[in-house]
Amino acid sequence: MHAKKLWHRGPLVLLGIMLLTAPPVWLQAQDAAQADAQPERVAKVLRVRPGDANHIATLVASFGVAVQTSDRLGLITLAGPADNVARAEQAFLEIQQLSLRAPIATANNVDLTVHFLGIVDEDASPSTGPLREVVAELKKTFPFAGYQLLETIAVRARVAENSEITGFLPENAGEEAPPKRYTFSARIGPIEQRENSHLIRFDWIRTSIRMPIPNYANPNVSNFVFEDIGINTALEMGDGQTVVVGKAGSTGASRGYLLVLTAKVVN
Repeated sequence: MHAKKLWHRGPLVLLGIMLLTAPPVWLQAQDAAQADAQPERVAKVLRVRPGDANHIATLVASFGVAVQTSDRLGLITLAGPADNVARAEQAFLEIQQLSLRAPIATANNVDLTVHFLGIVDEDASPSTGPLREVVAELKKTFPFAGYQLLETIAVRARVAENSEITGFLPENAGEEAPPKRYTFSARIGPIEQRENSHLIRFDWIRTSIRMPIPNYANPNVSNFVFEDIGINTALEMGDGQTVVVGKAGSTGASRGYLLVLTAKVVN
């Protein structure tokens, strides 16, 4: 009798083990549906105009895609779910169209002519060249007696790359005073075609002059301490135009310094 009862329980135990080890059919179907619901991930590489990559990346990143940029190569990559990438690509095309520019394919270089003008107590203004007109306009705005041309530097800068030049101002700072060292650096962004000319965009322009200051507080340590004055800005200007970038205050023979810049596209 006991053996018969145990024989009848055998299939029930086996069925219980099968139920515990095998997931229900409805759970298998749910897992398959979730796997099918995972969005397809894709990547897209797009070409952008020089200097536009970072600006466009900021705008399309809101579409739920991962964005990588290379200004040097002029490329931008979009990665993420296929639908998001498609929407981001469409936005990219619209942004390109709305901000349509016609960069000059052969204009990769710009000749920069940089003038340092000192503000002085007597009239020593340049009598010829484009600076004469600049000084004439300055005298209408600033109540200074005169402007003296201290230094003119020239550098050919490549679009989308940094350019820098350093030197010393040929200014009499006194027999014992060290010379004043200047640094000029700039980065040129896209060059835009206009009707009869070009627009040159500077991502940044930086200049500084290291000033030797007499060390009256502790003359036993050093005769001079050094302080930097400078200008840091960004601007747009026409091809061949001469503009006053900015003014930095000073002491000594020159009461201040003006940075005047001329930019010319090289075809």
